[in-house]
Amino acid sequence: MFRFLPYVGGGNAPQTSDVTRQFNRKKNRNIFRATSYDRGGSSSDDTPGVALNDVVLSHSYIGAALRWSSRFITLQELSCAGFHRDCGMLLDETPLFEPSLLQEIDWCNNTVAFSPPISPSSPGEGLVLRPLCMADYNRGFFKVLSQLTKTGDVTPEQFAKKFEHMKSTGDYYVIVVEDTNLGQIVATATLITEHKFIHSCAKRGRVEEVVVSDICRGKQLGKLLVTALTLLSKKLNCYKVTLECAPKNVAFYQKFGYGASDETYMQCRFFD
Repeated sequence: MFRFLPYVGGGNAPQTSDVTRQFNRKKNRNIFRATSYDRGGSSSDDTPGVALNDVVLSHSYIGAALRWSSRFITLQELSCAGFHRDCGMLLDETPLFEPSLLQEIDWCNNTVAFSPPISPSSPGEGLVLRPLCMADYNRGFFKVLSQLTKTGDVTPEQFAKKFEHMKSTGDYYVIVVEDTNLGQIVATATLITEHKFIHSCAKRGRVEEVVVSDICRGKQLGKLLVTALTLLSKKLNCYKVTLECAPKNVAFYQKFGYGASDETYMQCRFFD
């Protein structure tokens, strides 16, 4: 069993005082310590317990942490909040990039017809288009990706490490569509920006891994993802944006202004 206790620094002994928050204004985070107890244990100072890693909660988890502070909670409840015992971390709502970038896309430049009309701000009833966040590990992100290609067995720790790397570079823009009724990711696509010396040190965009879950096809989400990332690449001042696709999908991508080049796509694959 687990109980959230105030982070006071130093030592592993459980603390019995009322939960208080240490607010780090710079990072906009509240910090708590999660300490594990044997089943049936109490919160007394002499209770045997194994202190886990300090858990950093994003602002959206503050309310939940305070609600839990007055009682013991189950592993299932922690899992629902994105906490993983195996790696001692909370996969929170931290976005991969600033959500405002999607909000600032000039949709007036869209040349693709949508019927009924949808947009990044209104992708459909019960749907939200937004940047990937850490908590999406628990919302079926890899289940959707696996409908496109092999994903392998990725642990929460591996996911968090890769997420932080992508976020720190500022060149990865993974967007997702979440079905808020199901609490599941139903579509995703990625834009990667490459920095060049050519074209006056410009950037090139690459659209990759466009996939819509088989339970949500027919809702124009593929068109929405490609349009959003194409317009985003323009907003990011890429001199061009490219993608690779199967011959059967050429006509689909031509709708967005993509055309076949004279170059031949080649690869040297080292593993699947």
